[in-house]
Amino acid sequence: MEFKAYRRPDGAFVLVPDCLVASRDAQGRHGPLTLVARFDAECPIDDPVWHRVLADIDRQSYAVVRRDTGEQLIRLATGHAIV
Repeated sequence: MEFKAYRRPDGAFVLVPDCLVASRDAQGRHGPLTLVARFDAECPIDDPVWHRVLADIDRQSYAVVRRDTGEQLIRLATGHAIV
């Protein structure tokens, strides 16, 4: 699945499917948001983090992940760290 990753002011990430932009709800609750990466992630079927991310996206069109989790996902998908 392809995602856009937006960084929150506290360093956490808001993940949004690549075909969407961060919603007004996401901006209002977590913003200001800065787009920092686009990435294609393998979503392992048995990974609880991905179960939560996908459930959150189904429910509200975005998911929030901690800074370390977001950086790891982006690094694994793109092969480089984000700034």
